[in-house]
Amino acid sequence: MLLRRWALVGGFILTLALGVMPGCNLFVQVPDPGQDDDGGGNDDGDDGVDTSQFASFTDPDDPSFSTVDIRDVDEEIVRFHTENRSIVWTEDGSEYQTGSWVVSGNFLGAGQSFQVRFGTKDGQRRAYFTETGPATICNIEAGAGGIQISATTVLVPQE
Repeated sequence: MLLRRWALVGGFILTLALGVMPGCNLFVQVPDPGQDDDGGGNDDGDDGVDTSQFASFTDPDDPSFSTVDIRDVDEEIVRFHTENRSIVWTEDGSEYQTGSWVVSGNFLGAGQSFQVRFGTKDGQRRAYFTETGPATICNIEAGAGGIQISATTVLVPQE
């Protein structure tokens, strides 16, 4: 039996599954927005949206690669609005948790609980939303009820 504990920490609802590695647990599933790579050195969002309002993340191992598109374990994409300090679901442009998402380099959120890490999948460089500690990619679900971030055991792909 899996027990869950809920806590409010720094404006985030955290869910800890006891008996499982604690993780990036912080609300309703939407379709995968698909790949958003323009084929160049940067994955800067070729969806026609002005990306200058979003935090850009640079791969420390390859400074020529930077992106505003951060992927979860299902390859769904979020961005971080720098002025509003919010997380943005790119599928429909919904913003969540305004004022809560501080970006500091490749670290995210109050207390830097999350980190953007870089990997390669299908021959493309990508950025992933991970836990700072165990470096596992998080699952992000967004919908009318808010946004939910939960832990997985999936590591960033390194092809």
